[in-house]
Amino acid sequence: MREIVIITGATGFIGGFIVQKALEEGLEVHCLVRKSSDISRINQPGVVIHYYTADSLESLNENFDDFRKKYGEATYFIHNAGITKALDTSQFDIINGQHTQRYALAARQNFPSLKRFVLMSSLAAQGPGNSNTLIPITVQHQPKPDTFYGRSKLLAENLLKSVKGLPWTILRPTGVYGPYDRDYLLFLKALQIGIEPVMGFKEQHLSFVYATDLVEAIFLALKTNTVGHTFLVSDGQNYTSQQYGNIAREILRTRAIRVPIPLAIVWASTFFLEQIARFTREVPTLNKDKYQTMKAINWKVDIEETRKLLNYQPQIDLRRGLELSVEWYRENRWLN
Repeated sequence: MREIVIITGATGFIGGFIVQKALEEGLEVHCLVRKSSDISRINQPGVVIHYYTADSLESLNENFDDFRKKYGEATYFIHNAGITKALDTSQFDIINGQHTQRYALAARQNFPSLKRFVLMSSLAAQGPGNSNTLIPITVQHQPKPDTFYGRSKLLAENLLKSVKGLPWTILRPTGVYGPYDRDYLLFLKALQIGIEPVMGFKEQHLSFVYATDLVEAIFLALKTNTVGHTFLVSDGQNYTSQQYGNIAREILRTRAIRVPIPLAIVWASTFFLEQIARFTREVPTLNKDKYQTMKAINWKVDIEETRKLLNYQPQIDLRRGLELSVEWYRENRWLN
């Protein structure tokens, strides 16, 4: 009998890669999605779609009870769902925090033999590193999230830890990129028209992880004895913003001009865009939360503990990852 994995957030950028990896691993794949979700990417043989939500613990328990009776107990639970932006900031704590707790409680009650519950958190839950010393971030550092999103992910982690008897593992990836991602695509499009936008006048120190490397870390967390651990995930290297721009320009073969944008102008832009959003009801990509992330100087990470305890060996550095991403974007006409 095949092991069963339940995946939330399966229709998103990272979720699609998780589903594909689960199929490759020979798992019985069940995805929990909302009825409004676009399931085209995961609607394939071997994937069972369930229209469950975590709006109510009572209804979620009923759903999981029905699930157990029909399919048996889940072996693994990967909680990848969440929001990264919202018009109403209270939604961060509700969706990222409270929903995580409900999934965890329902999983513990209905799947007592569950081997692992993996929470996809974020480096934002840790917050940026010291901008003076530029010491890489580790999980031993006191979390100091400076965004609504980051604080909600830290809340999710703490609520997960409060669920007694649940075998949890938390992953905090840095900036995730690759095919299907739209956030880093905006930077590449700017380079194509000849502009390399740079936030402020101080050099930033950044870290990245290619989507498939992150997914590899998820599945290592499922299978290795890492219960009760939190791990940072990156490609194992740190880059300056100038290095990032140089690599991207070389791959795109463009001569984009580096244009520093004063932080005051960036902040004013977020304010203007958020005022427009009150009428359009669409959250802008550039918002005040994003501004906090973009202005931070130190996003360097140290993943030695992840390497050691998960036996995690990232395969794709930034140059190769951007090459693969650009190739995919062009094949799918997301880039010229």
